[in-house]
Amino acid sequence: MKLKIADLSKLKATSGADGLQLYAMSRLNPLRWVFHKRLSLLASLFPSDRKFQNLLEVGYGSGILIPHYLQYCHSYYGIDIHDNHEMVLNEVVKGNPNVSIGYGNITSTEFDSDKFDCITSLSVMEHIKDVDKAIAEISRIMSKGGLYVVGFPIENIGSNLILDAVKYVIGFDRKIHHPTNHKQILVALQQNLTCVKEIYYPFQWARNMSLFYCGVWEK
Repeated sequence: MKLKIADLSKLKATSGADGLQLYAMSRLNPLRWVFHKRLSLLASLFPSDRKFQNLLEVGYGSGILIPHYLQYCHSYYGIDIHDNHEMVLNEVVKGNPNVSIGYGNITSTEFDSDKFDCITSLSVMEHIKDVDKAIAEISRIMSKGGLYVVGFPIENIGSNLILDAVKYVIGFDRKIHHPTNHKQILVALQQNLTCVKEIYYPFQWARNMSLFYCGVWEK
């Protein structure tokens, strides 16, 4: 399905790590292109022939991807550690009875085991220090045969230069906000789930030289 995002003019950044401002930049700005590319890469991994019963987005931020995920599920759930849920409810959810969002930390949730047949996160795992605990919790609350669709940056000189440029735009500091790198995330994934498909962008043949990783992992 075509990528469908929320109306950027109605949204507000929910934290210092929220890249909302970058999505609204001029089309000629390379940072805008990079950040939008992340969205389309992750969106391309969702199966077009499958409708999930319960989908959980870990780190929904300003709600930019909620409209897209609603195309793939009967019930959408979102958790995040910020306190700006009301803005997302008013500007994105708008009373949709199939959407439930609120505060939640993925290292320890109150969801029942095997609740979700799809879980997704974009640029979240690198922010979590105890990534092993986070992935183990994802495995616990995901049903057998469920999919985890995930995206995160690949740490190298190229990606670090891009994120350092982001620092001058929104004040984001990768050295503070990214305690975990892609190698640590992948180890945690391999210990809990089975890989179905991976994308290394822009070099599919060279993961560690690429800028961004997207993958589908199955329980």
